Amino acid sequence: MTKILQELLGFKCRKLGPRLGSALLLAIGAGALLCVPVPGPSAQAAESETEAARPTVTIPTVDAMRGRQLFVTRGCVICHAVREVGGTAAPALDADPSVRSIDLMGFVAQMWQGAPAMLELQAVELGYQILLTAQEMADLAAFAGDAEAQATFNLEEVPEPMREWMLDEPYWENEGWPDDLPEEFPEMDDDTNL
Repeated sequence: MTKILQELLGFKCRKLGPRLGSALLLAIGAGALLCVPVPGPSAQAAESETEAARPTVTIPTVDAMRGRQLFVTRGCVICHAVREVGGTAAPALDADPSVRSIDLMGFVAQMWQGAPAMLELQAVELGYQILLTAQEMADLAAFAGDAEAQATFNLEEVPEPMREWMLDEPYWENEGWPDDLPEEFPEMDDDTNL
């Protein structure tokens, strides 16, 4: 009878002590039971729907070699260096060979902290803001964190005209930043494939 009540009513039941059980025995006729409500299938379905409605976090698949290419084509190399190839206007992005994981959110947080300086340099140097997609940001983080992908990075990967644009003054370390930026930077040629 306990199983039948559980199935019909959606209740879980347990046996009572002999005194209370005897009193209820007459009322129920097959055994003394104390029944308490238990969430049925509709409550479980509602809980599943609530979980399904929660947003998920999407983390892009990273590609350090694509990040290596973006490091040059997006102009990061003008201000940042890897293996002493690139500018010194901003911190070097050399990977730590002892670290075996890429901290994507840490990289994004560091970029956010440096955003005002980067935007100012981009405005002065390029005349526009470099826009990065989430995938590009992830790939750049992968390159910045991958010592193996950086191992063979060299000056030959940087187009000749860009080499002249590399800034050799660590502006980001100066107290007067950004007021001490130079008045003019070399202009990009329209035929440069960046």
